[in-house]
Amino acid sequence: MSAGDERPRIIADVSSYEQMLAALRARINELQINGERFDEYAGLPRGYLSKLVGAKPIRRLGMTSFQPVLAALGLRCLFIEDKEATQRLKNRLPPRNQSYVRADATHVVLTFRFMQKIGRKGAQARGTIRPKRSARNGRGVLQSHAGRKLTHELARRRRAMGLCLLTRFGLAPFTAMPFSLSGFVGTIPTPPETP
Repeated sequence: MSAGDERPRIIADVSSYEQMLAALRARINELQINGERFDEYAGLPRGYLSKLVGAKPIRRLGMTSFQPVLAALGLRCLFIEDKEATQRLKNRLPPRNQSYVRADATHVVLTFRFMQKIGRKGAQARGTIRPKRSARNGRGVLQSHAGRKLTHELARRRRAMGLCLLTRFGLAPFTAMPFSLSGFVGTIPTPPETP
């Protein structure tokens, strides 16, 4: 065999977390590694290797520590099919329906307009709608319940002052006539006299 055809040496056959820890301990003993120097070399906190693979591990190999530990020990994972287990799985479970399988990952573009739309819906659900521009007069018109109450209060005050114009119905403005109710002095609109 030439140097290029050399197959990698198999260190361990692992199918559980405990077996993986045992294989890592064997590799550490084989290389005669000092824990603190290894931690510095692998970029781990001081004393972390003993917490991961010690006799009673305090920490577990996770997404952050898995790659640095394996790379520093000179190891790689190689997944090999277990034909017997695969056959048991195929006999036990029916295959999935291929019509439900997506070929690619779904790519969604969220536009500014879409975000405004869902923002308005969220504001409606909370009852806090921002002023919306009216096409009729160009001024902000409040659409929320509080806004309607404010609009009704302003209209009531205008009517009480005799300044209310019923332009919506095409009627002429009322004339104001003084009135008094239980100490309140003001003006009340009266309809114009018809000829």
